[in-house]
Amino acid sequence: MIVLGKVAAILSAGAVLLSCTTILEDRSDCPCILTVNTSTISETTGIASPVFEGGLSVNLFSESGKAILRDKQVKGMSRRGTEEYSTKVQKAVSVLSSSIGGKHYRTSVDRREMILEEGYEADSIYVHHSIVDCRGETAYDTLKVHKEWCTVTIHLKGNDARKRYSFGMEGNWNGFTMDRIPTPSEGKFRCDVRKLSEDSFQARIPRQGDDSLLLDFYEDDRMGMHLREISSFPLGDLIRKAGFDWYRRDLHDIDITIDRSSLEVDVEVCPWFSGMNLGDMEL
Repeated sequence: MIVLGKVAAILSAGAVLLSCTTILEDRSDCPCILTVNTSTISETTGIASPVFEGGLSVNLFSESGKAILRDKQVKGMSRRGTEEYSTKVQKAVSVLSSSIGGKHYRTSVDRREMILEEGYEADSIYVHHSIVDCRGETAYDTLKVHKEWCTVTIHLKGNDARKRYSFGMEGNWNGFTMDRIPTPSEGKFRCDVRKLSEDSFQARIPRQGDDSLLLDFYEDDRMGMHLREISSFPLGDLIRKAGFDWYRRDLHDIDITIDRSSLEVDVEVCPWFSGMNLGDMEL
C-alpha cells in the first residue's frame, strides 16, 4: 500500500508539471480572437441591424499600414449574442476600420483607401476607425460609425416652367483613407445632381480636401441633353463661407437656394447628428 501511495504521488506531481508546461507554452504564433460590438450602429444610422449586417465590413491594418484583414463581412464572422461578432486575426497593435454601404466605392490596390467611381454621387457610407491592441489572446472593440458624406439639396427659385434645368458637380477629392482616421483622398469627382421636382435637386458628395468643388447649372432640351451652361458656381468657396467644416467627424448637410434670374446663391448648413435624411437611403 505504501508503494502504491508513492506511485500516486509521482503521478500527481507529473500532472502538475504537465499543467505548468501548458501554461508556459509559447503562443505568440497563435491568432487573436477579435470581437466587434455593433450595438451603437442602429442608433447612429437609423438602420436596423438585419439591414446593416449585410453591408458591414471590417478591415485591419498593422501600424505600418499593411493589410491584416481585408473586407471581412460581419455576416461571415462568428456571432456572439445579438450584437457581437468574432474572427481570428494576426497578433499586432492594429488599426481597425469598418464601413457600411459604399456600393460605388472600390478599394485601392493597397487597400488603404476607398475610392468613389467617377460619374457617381457618393453613397450613404458610414465609417469606424480605432486602434485595437490585438497582441493578446482576445481583443474587443465597439464600432462607432461616422457619416462620410454630405447631402446637398438645391432649391431653384423663379423657375421658368417652359424650360428644363439640371445641375452637375465636380471636384478633386473622391474618397478617403482607411488605414488611419479618414481623410480625403485626391482624385476626380464628378456626378449629375438628381432631380426631385421641377425646382428641387439633390446629390451626395464625398468629404473634400479643399474648396475646389464646382456646381454647374445647365439649361437642357426635352431629351435631357445640355443646351448651354448657364453658370458655374464656386460651391466649395460658398459652403466654406457659410461655415461648413469638411473636417467634422460626422459631416453636416447643405441647403442651397439659387435665384434663376439673378443667379444669387444662398447656402445654409444643416446640422446632422444621427438618423437618415431624404436622399440618404442608398446603401
